[in-house]
Amino acid sequence: MEAEGLLSHTQAKKLIAIVRSVPREQALAVGQERAYALIALSSATPEPDSAAELIAHRVLDGQPAAKASVRAIEAAAKGERAKAPKTAAAKAKAKADAAVEKTVRAMLRASGLKATTVSVGRDEVRVVVPRTQMDKPLEAMQGHTLSPRGLDVWPRRRSYPVRAHPRSLPVLSGSARSALPSRA
Repeated sequence: MEAEGLLSHTQAKKLIAIVRSVPREQALAVGQERAYALIALSSATPEPDSAAELIAHRVLDGQPAAKASVRAIEAAAKGERAKAPKTAAAKAKAKADAAVEKTVRAMLRASGLKATTVSVGRDEVRVVVPRTQMDKPLEAMQGHTLSPRGLDVWPRRRSYPVRAHPRSLPVLSGSARSALPSRA
């Protein structure tokens, strides 16, 4: 269907969920976006309720769920998911992610940069730094190249691991080294 331009995969998935979870009359009465939001809310609540029950009996923001805005329903679902107890593995991952974010922010502060966003994903860490803050470090790195393994910028001491083979990258010196974070 997506190849023919009829529906995206996501929209098709939503419509299938509506057909499976909400009676036709109720789905037509509330509309597809509200019906899908109520399905998400019913799966987020710990009670064994259905989207049809929520449409018939739930009150959100002082009005029946059938008349509530999609935003209000999605906010309620988000709140329910946040209240749900987390597993020990999820708690440990959240703690590790917070530690990575804190460390990255500390490294950036030590180098004189202030990140507007640091997000830790499953396989990557994304850092957003305003372009104006990058001019000085970029000028300091002129003439040096980066490899997929990174840039070897730390002084060669026994206590610091060398991240790249010494012959693969030039070592920064002087002003270039001072523009980057130091290891303490």
